[in-house]
Amino acid sequence: MQTYLREPVELLSRMLVSERVCCSIGVGLLKDVVGAVKCTDEIELLTLLCKCLRRLALSDTCKRTLLLHNVVGILSCLLSKQVKLLLEQVIGTLAALTLRSPQTSIEFQNTGGIDDVLRIMQECNSGKVQRQCCILVRNICMKNKEIQEYMLSKNAVELIQNLKNKHSACCNDVGSAALRDLGCEDYNTGWNPKTLVLGETGSVHISDEL
Repeated sequence: MQTYLREPVELLSRMLVSERVCCSIGVGLLKDVVGAVKCTDEIELLTLLCKCLRRLALSDTCKRTLLLHNVVGILSCLLSKQVKLLLEQVIGTLAALTLRSPQTSIEFQNTGGIDDVLRIMQECNSGKVQRQCCILVRNICMKNKEIQEYMLSKNAVELIQNLKNKHSACCNDVGSAALRDLGCEDYNTGWNPKTLVLGETGSVHISDEL
């Protein structure tokens, strides 16, 4: 059954390239994808399914439907999996679901998922996974004093600063954004945004090179 599903799920993930396509996905299929995530334990298939969910969650229409079917709780259960490719998709999907959604952030907090993310931030050596962690932290902390205070009590600031140092290419910008929404005054330390400028000859330069 799981082997049979892999090919159509991979095809679906390749089709979900725009808001229009995502909005064309019926409620029944959305429920099937969520249900498949809940029922399978095959890592490769789980990763493909979560990749689909991540793209669907970028559509507000699909997001509303997914949230009606306990997708946050189902994804939170996958945070214990120690597979980098899967974690990147799971955390990326949670980040998309919690974006501009305080109620979803509270729902995620109630699953206990915040502690899992903090553990991943301590243990995982993948810059791509840690980038998604920083984005998720930023989204759930935005305008949520209770979550901010909980994260601060768990040394989230030090964790994020360490990620900015260790995975600077992946985490400098999103880590700074997370620290800002945690209320840190020195959130921008180590991040030097560059502005691209078109030179007279048509070549592109970084602003401080001119």
